[in-house]
Amino acid sequence: YFYSTELPDALFINSLPPVIEGETPFLQCNIQNVAPVHYLKVTWYKQQSPVNSFSFTESTITPVNVSSELKIKPSREDDGAKYWCEAKLELGPDGPQPPPTVTSDPFRIEVYYKPMFSNDTEIIEAGHKNIMLNCTDTANPPSVYTWEGPHLEKEVKLSSLSVSNPGNYTCTATNPYGKAKKLFIIKSKNYDYTPLIAVLVAGLLLAVLLITGYYIKRRKTPSRGSADHNTAASPSAQKEEGEA
Repeated sequence: YFYSTELPDALFINSLPPVIEGETPFLQCNIQNVAPVHYLKVTWYKQQSPVNSFSFTESTITPVNVSSELKIKPSREDDGAKYWCEAKLELGPDGPQPPPTVTSDPFRIEVYYKPMFSNDTEIIEAGHKNIMLNCTDTANPPSVYTWEGPHLEKEVKLSSLSVSNPGNYTCTATNPYGKAKKLFIIKSKNYDYTPLIAVLVAGLLLAVLLITGYYIKRRKTPSRGSADHNTAASPSAQKEEGEA
């Protein structure tokens, strides 16, 4: 019994609006005018990896339109991922090799998700210069920002803030799907004076030793005046001894 084979005239994935993280929508692959459908195998791909495949049991041999659905649960890491489907007629060893195949255009999904920080607390030692606090988060759509903290004279809605005063500063990132907070703890820098103190103490000890050594040496060495006096008196003493 002979019948004709028909590759699909068209293969496409239905458009899908942006998905909110955690939702479980379906992608639909539409195959038009394929025959015989019971030889059809549809494979779904995410990026370059197959994720699922489907076969059909209909016995009709005339061209028909069919579809295949794939349930997905995208996360924020899947934002921008590409899905596509492949239709293949597996006609057995007597059929054409490799089996005739048609692929759809890739469909890029967009995922909406609430703000999130990789680190929600940051401790910084402040010196005498301004510090730039960066409220960097991941969010889609992008976040708007507000800041709370000491000495903030006006409302700040930027993702970064320049500060010079110690204290606790809180950044809140918000989008339509949620919010997240990050705490910056700015501490006064404690300078380590130990090396300076050690140098001063060593210098003082050296000065004391030098002064002490000087005075000890001076006490042990006779003065020049005393030596001259003794030398001058010697002839007189000799004369007196002669007269005697």
